[in-house]
Amino acid sequence: MRFNDAVLGAVFIALALYMIITAAGFPSFAGQPYGASLFPTVMGGGFLIGGALLVIRGLTAAGREIPAFTADPALLVPRNGISVALIVGAIVFYVVLADTVGFIPIALVILLGLFLWFRVKVVTALLLSVAVTALSFWFFAIMLRVPLPRGWLTGIV
Repeated sequence: MRFNDAVLGAVFIALALYMIITAAGFPSFAGQPYGASLFPTVMGGGFLIGGALLVIRGLTAAGREIPAFTADPALLVPRNGISVALIVGAIVFYVVLADTVGFIPIALVILLGLFLWFRVKVVTALLLSVAVTALSFWFFAIMLRVPLPRGWLTGIV
């Protein structure tokens, strides 16, 4: 699937504005000249600049007539289209069920399912799913203290 650069640029600009406006309401740290809004604001600024450059590039495409959207021939292969849908579905699956079920079980199921779909051997898929889930949980929940949802494992981990 291909989009004209101007269309993608407009999406990035909208995302940048949302990031910057949302980050403006974040609290600052006591005694610090910056706060929780610094990183999302800087990222939003980068998205804004990149989006503007994409819009300019899309609108000044050397006299070529470029449609706003064209389907990539690879997506016409059914397995490839299903692969894209599975990845989007995995994100929706996580968002909907993570609070109830928890990060660890959901990550295991998503990773195992995707590894198997992409034809990774079963034993390798199981080992990788467990290892990546454990490393992700350790890094984000333990090292960075990100409050990942515990779900069914509340009180256990």
